[in-house]
Amino acid sequence: MSTTMRVPTPPLPAGAKPLGNQVAGHFHGRGKTKLGFLECDDDATILKPIQSLPRGQRELDFYKTVFDPDSQDRILHFFRPLVPKYLGVFVERNIQYIRMENVTAQFACPCIMDIKMGQITYDPEATKEKIDREKTKYRFIQQVGFQILGQRVYKPKTGEFETFDKIFGRDLAPEQVPDCLSYFFNCDHQPRADAISAIIEQLTTIEDWFLEQTRFRFFAVSLLVVYDGALLGRSTSSKIADVRMIDFAHMFKADERDDNFLYGLRKLKQYLESLLERTRGQQPVCNVSAIAVDEGRR
Repeated sequence: MSTTMRVPTPPLPAGAKPLGNQVAGHFHGRGKTKLGFLECDDDATILKPIQSLPRGQRELDFYKTVFDPDSQDRILHFFRPLVPKYLGVFVERNIQYIRMENVTAQFACPCIMDIKMGQITYDPEATKEKIDREKTKYRFIQQVGFQILGQRVYKPKTGEFETFDKIFGRDLAPEQVPDCLSYFFNCDHQPRADAISAIIEQLTTIEDWFLEQTRFRFFAVSLLVVYDGALLGRSTSSKIADVRMIDFAHMFKADERDDNFLYGLRKLKQYLESLLERTRGQQPVCNVSAIAVDEGRR
């Protein structure tokens, strides 16, 4: 008879609840620790549980370094707008959380995609078992350069969202990725060229930073891509879209350019630039049947 103890779901801090529009990562009440992302309605912030050593401390230290108010480091100052704003550490019942800006809160109907970047998603300290697992998670990652971990798409006609998880993303062959991206930017057959264009511009800003900096290498880092699915003229945000880097548990110091991340970023830009050209030409931009959407819908 098994004597394994089930870990109870930790109580929620006052004023917090499970992150409602989460598409990837650790979910509250699931997994080994039952710890996951939380959102605070009163101040539009997110609480991210700090992971076990050394990953959690590494991510926390990186946020503290980037947002050090006394820092005069030009590279880090340029990087700050590319990540959610760090707002300190929150502790509840001996559980530590990183408090950060909720990037999606600025949008009325946020459409969200979480994209893990790079051909290599394991860090230099990974065990052979970890490396083998990562290599088999997404068999097309060498060609594609990134993996879509989840996405959430708003449907203006019904006022509802469709959500697709990481299982859906793992089944995408390279030739199916354009259809997946098309579906994400195609609200009820209204192609969002404005959002695609804004995201390409922000990806270029991130690319410029990576072309200059040689101090950090990022493994298993994601891009959080968000745009407002509200119909044009009804959005309450001053921005059309936003892109931020997230998940820094596998960030390592380096003395060379991060070509692994850059490869994935440039591949993503190529896909989006092609999609933008098709969208502006008013060509059909989405073949839902080609990506078997039912398999990953939840």
